[in-house]
Amino acid sequence: MPVGNVFAYSGSVSNAGDVVLTNVYVLSSKPNANTSVLGPMTLAPGETEVFSGSYTVTADSNPSTDTVTASGTDICQGRTVTAVADCSGTVIQLMITSVILNNGSAKVTWTATLGTTYRLQSATNFGKAASWNSIPGDVTATGNTASKTDTTGTAGQRFYRVIQP
Repeated sequence: MPVGNVFAYSGSVSNAGDVVLTNVYVLSSKPNANTSVLGPMTLAPGETEVFSGSYTVTADSNPSTDTVTASGTDICQGRTVTAVADCSGTVIQLMITSVILNNGSAKVTWTATLGTTYRLQSATNFGKAASWNSIPGDVTATGNTASKTDTTGTAGQRFYRVIQP
């Protein structure tokens, strides 16, 4: 899209779950990071709200890379849920979905995009001072989830994260 033109977009945010979501926001990455599009609001199960936004295209912006992020907090457990979309549709959120411990090993499973390569990392503490160590052997997703087993041995508490190298 030529510089100076207005890029307009629209979409909808919905609650597909069975719990009320509060503090629901929709934010755009353009023209600036975390540009407010909609919210705060509450979404009941099954409820949908339509949103729209626009901005003037500049030399350093590319509308095809604009992402819109919706997030809210469930009222039962206080967990934040998030979804991301761009011009081509929903973007898969990278999220660890389970850690199963068994006889000195931990099988870590996460959401994935087919054909994408991931690296599992671990740390013994969490926060700004965390020292992340890569678990040898990157994983290329063969479906919508991927997993890797880490031999934990007698190590105490471990934190995991998944990155795209």
